[in-house]
Amino acid sequence: MKNLLYLFFAITLMGCGDNQPEPECGCVKTSYHFFFRNSSSNSATTQVLGTENIPCQDSEGRVVTSRDSSGSNIYYYIICCDNIEDPNSGCD
Repeated sequence: MKNLLYLFFAITLMGCGDNQPEPECGCVKTSYHFFFRNSSSNSATTQVLGTENIPCQDSEGRVVTSRDSSGSNIYYYIICCDNIEDPNSGCD
C-alpha cells in the first residue's frame, strides 16, 4: 500500500513538471481595415485596428478575413515574428 502511495505522488509530480514558459519569439498579430474614402478619386485609408502578442509561429503576410464584393472595404491581419530571418515575411 505504501508503494502505491509513493507511485501516486511520483506520477503527480511528473505531471506538474510541464509548466515551463514558452520561448519568446516576438510574434505580433496586427489587424487592419482598408477602405476607399472616395471611390471617384481613389482615395484609400488603412486603419490599424489593434495588435496582440501571440504564441510562436510562422510569419504570415496579408491574410484577408473579410471583404465586400467591390473590394473597397477589406479587413485583414499580418503576423510578424522577430525571430524569423525571412526577407519575404512582410515584417517591417
